Amino acid sequence: DAYIRWYNEKRIKLSLGSRSPVEYRESLGLTV
Repeated sequence: DAYIRWYNEKRIKLSLGSRSPVEYRESLGLTV
């Protein structure tokens, strides 16, 4: 479970240009 969560988070960050999901949304101007 922990590995899967780590893997998913790492994969997501790489797909977003090594940014966290929050930083990615901010870069798109989608913050609330």
